[in-house]
Amino acid sequence: MIVDGAPSTDAVTDRVALQMDLVQYDNNEGPCVTALTGETIRIGFAPTDQRFPHFAVGAADRRVLSVLSTPAIDHGSVVGSLNIYSQRQNAFDRRDLDTATIIAAEIATALMKSSVLSTARAIRDQLQEEHDEFALVSQAQGVLMAIQDCSSAQAANLIRNAATDYNDR
Repeated sequence: MIVDGAPSTDAVTDRVALQMDLVQYDNNEGPCVTALTGETIRIGFAPTDQRFPHFAVGAADRRVLSVLSTPAIDHGSVVGSLNIYSQRQNAFDRRDLDTATIIAAEIATALMKSSVLSTARAIRDQLQEEHDEFALVSQAQGVLMAIQDCSSAQAANLIRNAATDYNDR
């Protein structure tokens, strides 16, 4: 799933699946990462697939030959992906793709209802708010330094005193 704008593996069936995801995160390339943009990726034979060279090396190290990565989409937003790996060449056909699409839709629904995602979004929103507030205070501090011809510490004290006077943070 996507947490704070970055991919995160939250459920796997075995260690190879986790390792394959980590290879993709480390290199910011691969079928899983691409599926998080909304595109379905089917690789029939990973060693000859030219799209993801770092992924191909990682797949070869783990004897993964075929991949099916399907975005999990809820109301037009990609919230995660379903990634299926196989040690057989050309393991996934059109029927598998259709099945994966249905499962990915159910995953999206479950993710949107999960407390994990809502907690992650709440943390992201809180961090964004803190960042925005810090940036605003930093800008105000810079303006005060220029207008009042004072040091950074003096400008910080002016802001702190004003916040106290106005009963604000």
